[in-house]
Amino acid sequence: MEHGDPGLGIFTLGFNKEIGENGVYYTVSFDWRERESEAEKQQLDLIAAFMSAYKEQLIDIEGTRDLTCVDGWTAQQLQELTSQRRILTENSAPSLPAA
Repeated sequence: MEHGDPGLGIFTLGFNKEIGENGVYYTVSFDWRERESEAEKQQLDLIAAFMSAYKEQLIDIEGTRDLTCVDGWTAQQLQELTSQRRILTENSAPSLPAA
C-alpha cells in the first residue's frame, strides 16, 4: 500500500502455515495491489453505483447499537467486560424474534 489509495485497490487474503513450539497454526495475511485491467477499474463504477443505490440498507443499526468503545481500557477492564457478557449470554435463553 505504499503508493496508492487503499480504497481503489484490491485486497487479497491468504493463510500462512506457521510452526511454533505448541505445534502448527495458521496466520492471516492481507495484501493489496492496484487495479490493473480495465475490467478491474470498471468495478469501481459498479461499486459506487451499488453504494449509492443501497446506502440506506448498508447500515447495521441493530448490530452496532450495543457496541462498546474499549480504547484505552486496561486488560483488567476488558476481562471484566468479557466476563459480564459471558454471564449474560449463558443466563439468557435463545429466542426467535416475534413474528
